[in-house]
Amino acid sequence: MKKKVNNIYWGLGLIILATILAYVKIVHFDFVYWDDDKQVLNNVYVKILSWEHIKHNLFYERFTFIPLTLYSIVYQFFADNASVYHIVSIIFHVFNIIFVFQLFKRLRFNDYVVLFTTLLFALHPLRIESVAWISEWKDLIFTFFFLIGMNMYLKWKDEHRSIYIVLYLLMAWLSAFSKVQGLMLPFTIILLDSIIAKKINSKHFIFQLSLFVFILFSLNKHAWYILAIALLLLYLVRKRNYHFTLSLVQKTILGVSILLIVLFIGFYTRHLWFWTGATQASFLDRLVYSGYAMFFYIKQFILPLEQIAIHQYPPIGGAELWLKMGWYLWVWPILILVIFLIYKSKVSLKNWLLFGILFFMLNISMVLHFIPIEGRLIVAERYTYLAYCGLFMVVAILLDLYLNYVWKRITFIVVLLCLSYITYNRTDVWKNTETLFKDVVVKSPTTSFAWINLGSYYLEKNQFNNANNCYRKALQYNPNDVQIYLNQAMANLGLHKVDVSMKNIDWGIARAKTDEDISMFLVTKGQIYAQLGDNERAKILYDSAIAKYNGNFKAWLQKALLYVNDYKMRNLDSAIVFCQKAIQLNNYYADAYHTLGWIYLLKGDIIESEKNIQKAIELDASMPLPYNSLGYIALLKNDVNKAIEYYTQALKMDSSLGEVYKNRAWAYYQNKNFILALSDYNKVLKMTPNDYIANVNKSFCHAYLNDFNQAVLSFKKVIRLYPDSTINLYNLAWAFLQAKQYDSSIIYYEQFNKQRPNYLQALFEQGFAYLSVKKYELALKCFDKVRDQNPANGEVYYWIGIVYEAKGNNDMAKKYFKMAFDKGFKRPPKKM
Repeated sequence: MKKKVNNIYWGLGLIILATILAYVKIVHFDFVYWDDDKQVLNNVYVKILSWEHIKHNLFYERFTFIPLTLYSIVYQFFADNASVYHIVSIIFHVFNIIFVFQLFKRLRFNDYVVLFTTLLFALHPLRIESVAWISEWKDLIFTFFFLIGMNMYLKWKDEHRSIYIVLYLLMAWLSAFSKVQGLMLPFTIILLDSIIAKKINSKHFIFQLSLFVFILFSLNKHAWYILAIALLLLYLVRKRNYHFTLSLVQKTILGVSILLIVLFIGFYTRHLWFWTGATQASFLDRLVYSGYAMFFYIKQFILPLEQIAIHQYPPIGGAELWLKMGWYLWVWPILILVIFLIYKSKVSLKNWLLFGILFFMLNISMVLHFIPIEGRLIVAERYTYLAYCGLFMVVAILLDLYLNYVWKRITFIVVLLCLSYITYNRTDVWKNTETLFKDVVVKSPTTSFAWINLGSYYLEKNQFNNANNCYRKALQYNPNDVQIYLNQAMANLGLHKVDVSMKNIDWGIARAKTDEDISMFLVTKGQIYAQLGDNERAKILYDSAIAKYNGNFKAWLQKALLYVNDYKMRNLDSAIVFCQKAIQLNNYYADAYHTLGWIYLLKGDIIESEKNIQKAIELDASMPLPYNSLGYIALLKNDVNKAIEYYTQALKMDSSLGEVYKNRAWAYYQNKNFILALSDYNKVLKMTPNDYIANVNKSFCHAYLNDFNQAVLSFKKVIRLYPDSTINLYNLAWAFLQAKQYDSSIIYYEQFNKQRPNYLQALFEQGFAYLSVKKYELALKCFDKVRDQNPANGEVYYWIGIVYEAKGNNDMAKKYFKMAFDKGFKRPPKKM
């Protein structure tokens, strides 16, 4: 017996090991910009963990409340580190494997049925979407609680300890609030009870139905009325249990009836509880969809070889849909026939075979289109994550019945190897947004949505030609999607095709069906004109956007930026009002808070500035520019080290920000860390080779690092780039002076002093250069000019004395040394 127990657990260990090896590479995968951005990266209710946001998710996202809360917890510690989220996915899947194993052991199946069912659950390729896609934590989590709930219920049946029924109730609530399919747990338990007890206990039946309705309405006051009625009914039957002994036919009818009740309740409550009914298909169309969906899920269960992430709705409806796809409805009579044949057969365990089929039908029922499904997909592989457990059990039972010992072992190993191989290879598709949607468009080129997402990925990467090609394909298959025109405009703008970009916007406006869409196009057009320097036209467009749709918070922000950046129309007080309006419309608009903070900084109000910039970071910690602004504030406070920290944080988020490198370089420069300053200035010049400040300060860095020859070369480059910049003649002269190339320095000092004759420091240094080459009269001439314009400067008297001393006129030298001393000059300066 001990050996047998060890064998089954060794088998479980092998399955878990194979699963981890099959999925381990997803740890290195990225977020996918298909729901991952909406669920996690750009979801302020996830990124900021607060009681207010928890309540929001509970009341407005109730059937994904648990996953959203877990996302939020993980985000607080690991932010947008995709690896952590993928590790969590694998952990949940492994736990679910263990709970499936425990469930079927608790149902007292033999070791082969338990292990083979567990194997199929672990590695069937239709698991991949749920495990490899971060947004599908809800599949993993609702199944996690669902399976624990079933295990707890069975333990309660065995031991009758109250703790287990309490845990079951908790798991039922948690499962439903992880994904709407979790609502099926009470009905699944009714189905399970009918198989185990071969009769229905009235108390249990009322209890499960009441639990379902209570969970459904648990955030509504009516839930407590339902609970009171349920308790009353349970009290009425307390003294006597009413048992309904059922034949196999009756159990089958009961299972189908439960399914129909669920579908009816779902259909009735769809707008309140489940989906918005975004698809406008008629009930007759949805009947066809139901047949197609059931056929798809059965086919993919048997042959999971043609996997694809997006299965679009057919672009037809009504009679045409019935003519082309009506034959899929044959799946329903065929299923009924299969159930009937199993019932009539003399196969042992046929009760469990029927349970497996009904378990599948019950738990897939909510996505069979009897209830309208929100979104773009007619079917999705992830919907099968739990439901397939029933079919896995059916296959395992049949193999156990009809294979001998040797073939059972061979089948187990072959299936394990094949499924591991398929899963390992298929996961590559989910590596990132590009790999996912490339796979879709190769297999289904007419999927406009995939072309749009692929184009947006390229747009984000500044691969504008690739983005444009994708958008052209998307328009070919869906010319009425106005978002495509907006994205295409941005791609053409990136290619500097301004005229084409404007045409894209005009085409979008012509096809836009709502004022909100038109308003967004007008804002984008205004931004383009602002970039071109035509701020007057930009302002007209922003005003038009606001007039068309006053709730366009982006238009208000762009108008605020215009009132800051355009010096002719600059009005900081008005800009503040516009920013506050944008925030009023969208209290989570991080860009608006940052802009407001920057405006307050321009007004000199550092306290208000810092408060708003910190709020922007609180709302979106992934934005680099607020850290850049905080760095600037730190410099104003003379906290150079803190400024460097902020600039470094900004650059960790976006290493392409040349202005931030330039700001950090200046902070290093102030700290006299010229090596790091030079490194940052070089990075700036790689991005913008003609940047004036970077070129000038780079030259000074070379000089302060005693690399005078390189400093001279750098200043010469600045003069070539900016020949009208007189000050750089002085800078070059100074660099030659530091390099002790006095003749060259004199040439540039003369050029500079001709244009700026009253710049005393240049005259002084020119005098020193003449002194160094023993041109004493010219040196005296320079020093005398400095003395005449600034007679209180003791140092110039000292250097006049040095010149006389060099000429051998010691009396005059002593005279000027005394005058220097009398004017407070105590000692000679260091060598220039």
